[in-house]
Parts: sequence; structure tokens; C-alpha cells
Amino acid sequence: MEISKLTKEQLVPQYLMHSYLYYIEGNPVLSDRSYDLLCIRLLAEWNEVEHPHKDIVDRESLSSGTGFYLKEEDYPRIATIAAREYFLLESEGVQ
Repeated sequence: MEISKLTKEQLVPQYLMHSYLYYIEGNPVLSDRSYDLLCIRLLAEWNEVEHPHKDIVDRESLSSGTGFYLKEEDYPRIATIAAREYFLLESEGVQ
């Protein structure tokens, strides 16, 4: 996935999905570098990003390149379902 090609509307969902896959499921799909770039971009464009789950994202954690603070129950159900589907597609080579 090319982080630079994501729209502003995709930044929060991608952050939540990839944080969930890495920290909760233990199945990272993004490289550490790509995850860092996602955090950097979301932080840089924070004021322009609108998303209903933006309040879940901690700006300080973005600056550290982490989603470790999120617990499983913090993730919206739609993010966990999307993350699992994304992982399945990636593991099957469909993406």
C-alpha cells in the first residue's frame, strides 16, 4: 500500500485497521516504515481530516508512531471486521 495515495478520509480507518492487526491480532500487514509514514501523514494532516472515529486516535501516540495505547475494546467493530478481511485478502494475495 502506498501511503501517499491514500485520501484524507482513508487515514483514520487505515491507522485503526493496521494498529488492530499489529497490536491486537499480531498479524501486521504494513511494514514498520509504512506504518510510521501513515502516522506521520495523519499527524501532519490532522486538522484537515474528518472521520467519525478520529476521537479514538491519540495525537501524541501518532508522533511516536504507535497504536499500542488502544485496547481491543476501543476499536470500532467496523475497523476490526475490515482489518480481518484485509488481512485475509493480503494473505491470499488478492490485494
